[in-house]
Amino acid sequence: MSGTARFILFGGFLLGGAAIVGLIAWTGAREVATALARGGSALPWLILVHGGQILACAVAWRAATTGAESAPSLLRFARLRWIREAVELLPVMQIGGIVAAGRMLALSGRKGAGLGATVAAASTIVDVTAEVVAQAVFTLLGLALLVGRLGDTPVTNAAAVGAVLVIAASIAFVVAQRRGLKPLERMFDALAQRIGWGDEARLGGTQEAVRRAHADIGAMVVAVAGHFVAWSLGMFEVWAVAQALGFDLALLDALLIESLLQAVKSCAFLVPGALGVQEGALVALFALFGLPADAALALSLLKRARDVIYGVPGLIAWQLDEGRRLLARGRT
Repeated sequence: MSGTARFILFGGFLLGGAAIVGLIAWTGAREVATALARGGSALPWLILVHGGQILACAVAWRAATTGAESAPSLLRFARLRWIREAVELLPVMQIGGIVAAGRMLALSGRKGAGLGATVAAASTIVDVTAEVVAQAVFTLLGLALLVGRLGDTPVTNAAAVGAVLVIAASIAFVVAQRRGLKPLERMFDALAQRIGWGDEARLGGTQEAVRRAHADIGAMVVAVAGHFVAWSLGMFEVWAVAQALGFDLALLDALLIESLLQAVKSCAFLVPGALGVQEGALVALFALFGLPADAALALSLLKRARDVIYGVPGLIAWQLDEGRRLLARGRT
């Protein structure tokens, strides 16, 4: 990672942390702590829902793995998705978790036979594409609900701009894959060699593998549907915390909040963990329904607590997997 990238990530980390502290101070630390204590009863629900999201993403990723003679099991894909999200807790760009999980997939297969870098990289790229497309649909659904609730207002206009950005990003990502992935292959190969992953991580032929995956319409439908289910499940987290805090928030309103929250977070992908961005977005979205800022911050902190509960064991599992692989390589 270049010095400029490190500076951007570190700066984003500091500014995001400061924004969270500032929002809590502005709202009132005591009020936030009280709301967090009351809403804490919903944390087991958040953990359960996120487990369902990981499983839905695993279904999508496995569907995107076309061209493999023996793809790993669904549970293996769930483990890789879990580790990917855990790596994204670190102060790195989201691509760090994607690359780490994609490399592990390349070396994963039944009876120890890896899929190889080409198939793994192609399936990872196609999976991320399906995730972006599903989010675009999810964002449009949230925007439609917002317009239905508020009509033509500055808020809905701003949300529409965000939706356009998300949709444009998904279209650009798909077009880039169709026109050529050679620059991405070269970048990934250089990264793999720089951090010592060896020749097994090289990506020659990824473009053709991606095109074959795109041609499998059934697999693409399953991949997009799996991610759409995963995005949609997030509304139950919002709903559960609101109920625990004593607010009668409808499920459709919870879906609206979750969809626009995830769109905002996607636009702020350079900020590690969307620190401060998630909190500010939730405060603004909760205000649309007359809900207080302390409730929004309690929800955000509970989401982060859920991420840590999943993430810390995920990071340990990642290091154990890499350690076993290094030991096995040392014996050969």
